[in-house]
Amino acid sequence: MLSGNAAQLSQAAAIPGAVVQPPPIVHTGPPDEVFVLAGMFIVVVMLPLSIAFARRIWRRSAAVVTQFPRELADRLLRLEQAVEATSLEMERIGEGQRFLTKLFTEGEGARAIGAGAAQPIESKPANARDRRP
Repeated sequence: MLSGNAAQLSQAAAIPGAVVQPPPIVHTGPPDEVFVLAGMFIVVVMLPLSIAFARRIWRRSAAVVTQFPRELADRLLRLEQAVEATSLEMERIGEGQRFLTKLFTEGEGARAIGAGAAQPIESKPANARDRRP
């Protein structure tokens, strides 16, 4: 190879304006047609298959949603009723708190609950046997 290059250089040097031809390009990979055929294969074969597979998955997921377990629905219903009952009780507690706050802060002459002197209460026996001499 070196001798061939040397011969070409010597010929080019002897002749003014001579052009040395570049060596031919050797392709080491697959030809360009392989890439074109692969692209056509993907578009013609793989695209319809992937669309069909996606539609199958979408249909199956819709069927799964419609088959909601009955016992899970019952549990969710009971949970919803428990939360509603708790919220009603909390609302009642809040109403009671607002009522008591209103009583405590109501005007000048308002008495606080439980304020004042205790009044004596006389107890009477229920029947004659309970009386002591």
